[in-house]
Amino acid sequence: FTSTREKKKKKEGKFLKTLWQDKGQVKCFGLAQDREGRVITIMETRNPKKTDLLFFDLISGELVRKIEMEDIISDKARSKCRFLTYQLDKLYITDLGLDCVYILDPNTISVKVFGVSGSGDGQFSDPAGLVVDRVGNMVVADSRNHRLCLYTQEGKFLCKVKLTPETRRPSGVVLDTENRELYVLNLHGREAMTKYKIK
Repeated sequence: FTSTREKKKKKEGKFLKTLWQDKGQVKCFGLAQDREGRVITIMETRNPKKTDLLFFDLISGELVRKIEMEDIISDKARSKCRFLTYQLDKLYITDLGLDCVYILDPNTISVKVFGVSGSGDGQFSDPAGLVVDRVGNMVVADSRNHRLCLYTQEGKFLCKVKLTPETRRPSGVVLDTENRELYVLNLHGREAMTKYKIK
């Protein structure tokens, strides 16, 4: 709140440039930034169905790299890569269509895939946002199973994260490592955004 004696300052964002334009058959999902400062997004083309990772230079705004996911995605028709994050020189991408997570090294294009459809340990139903800690452990929002799950850097299931209040269709997640806090965006329920202390 601003007291009556303080000056109120108006903050506005100034448009700088468009980095990518939708050409009708193309949609972009998720944003991440790598160690080199490039902005990365997932580009999905509808006809033919294709998924690529696009890397943009922050200063020039130019597209500087493209990684085709053609050889990585097993079922292109069902695939829906929607969320990604960058940590430890790797890209972590959730595919809510195939109920899996890709861990991609953008330098070698080597990839590790884990997860299958279901509700048991190590299974997903619409995996959404995910966060990665300093050693590579992952918390994945398993949206339709209404839970967050903890995985090792190799993609091995460790446990369901116990939270009160429970999550309802968790989507986005952010990890504040400094304060050991986890923020969760819920698509259902009264608690639209929740904050938890990590023990």
